[in-house]
Amino acid sequence: MTTLRSTHRFMVKGHNVTAAMIAAFGTLIVVGVTVLVIALTSGGTSSVAPSHRGAALPPTSTPTNVARSIAGKYIAALDKLETSPLLSILDPNVVDIDWADGTSPFYGASALATNWGGVLSGAHWRGSLWCAAPTWAAVTWRWWGSANALTSKPFSTKGLSILDIKNGKIIRETIYWNVMGRNPGVAPTVGNKYAAALGKLQPRAITTLYSPAAVRVDASTKLRLGNSGHGIVGGWEKAFGVSAPTRWRGSLCCAGPRRRLDNGTMQASWVVVDWVWSSSTNPVTHKPVETHGVSILQIDKGKITRETVYYNQPGR
Repeated sequence: MTTLRSTHRFMVKGHNVTAAMIAAFGTLIVVGVTVLVIALTSGGTSSVAPSHRGAALPPTSTPTNVARSIAGKYIAALDKLETSPLLSILDPNVVDIDWADGTSPFYGASALATNWGGVLSGAHWRGSLWCAAPTWAAVTWRWWGSANALTSKPFSTKGLSILDIKNGKIIRETIYWNVMGRNPGVAPTVGNKYAAALGKLQPRAITTLYSPAAVRVDASTKLRLGNSGHGIVGGWEKAFGVSAPTRWRGSLCCAGPRRRLDNGTMQASWVVVDWVWSSSTNPVTHKPVETHGVSILQIDKGKITRETVYYNQPGR
């Protein structure tokens, strides 16, 4: 991560899950399918919820709420441009991986906090908890300022932090962000096609986006789904068939090109899509259901080779 790092706050609501959605996700868990949903409503607007800057957090009675609480403290510290509070939620041996910048990882809580201090100097950062599970939290963010370190011009960029959590501490921080001035290549095109097809509830339209050997990794259930016989698209069809979504909307968060890392290895191009899936109404509350998540797509030669999904798992 360099002083060109970015952050974007997305404050979108995603809360209770209906019995129908629970049943749908239960089936998905059995077959290893994931559900993606986008956070934009019709007309391109979003349902805005309060950020976690100083807000009261839910009781830490479950592992997922512990993860949410840790993410809230992470957001509150960086929102205030204060890195010292991070030390209380970082494992002493935490690893910081900047997927976008491609630099070697940072190791240790002090190194991570110091690095964020350099990034935030003279800038602004706003983040929001997007989704969480017992062992991770996903934070979307925006970073902006009046003087880009390279161009001396104002800048604004978006990103995602995936926080891996164990024993109440962040053990790994992986960040994805739009590096200013870097052409992301084909990745945004693939991401837009992916979001457009699923937004129309037509998974078969994305068949050609996946390589034959593509793999989907579900971070919430820890299950993997191969693409043999177009298995990933078939999984999407089963997911949509079970839970009958009324709306699936996705938008690009950030993307990056294929490039050589500072250790000499080649890294695939990638794109992050954040999403909201609205399903049928809850039979008890008679309110619509929304589940939030993100897809991280790795791309090689214009094809998705790996799809990793994070989402709020019903009932957890």
